Amino acid sequence: MKANSGLLDWRCKNVSVGDIVFMYKTKPYYCIKYMMQVVKTNFTIEEALDQRRFWDDFVQYNSGAGIYSRFKLLEVLDEKRLTFHALKQHGVNGNIQTKRTCLKETLDFILDN
Repeated sequence: MKANSGLLDWRCKNVSVGDIVFMYKTKPYYCIKYMMQVVKTNFTIEEALDQRRFWDDFVQYNSGAGIYSRFKLLEVLDEKRLTFHALKQHGVNGNIQTKRTCLKETLDFILDN
């Protein structure tokens, strides 16, 4: 996350500039690892930061049609505190596979930790 001055462009719509986003990290971590803020929305891959060096699957990277948003890293979180198990105990149902809106109980737990 230090590359690109803590900025990340991701295919993501239905967010607004100023929104706070928590990024969940999958295997082998299974935790919320990053707190980010939306700083730009509604642009295409042609305007996105060049992030090829972070990808192993260039077919997937090059299939980047869609709406992008830019996120700025605010904080790297302790992976031991916001684990999948802890999140399930505070309102998260099912697996975390896509973008979600937090329940108040879950958000309060995240912010407290």
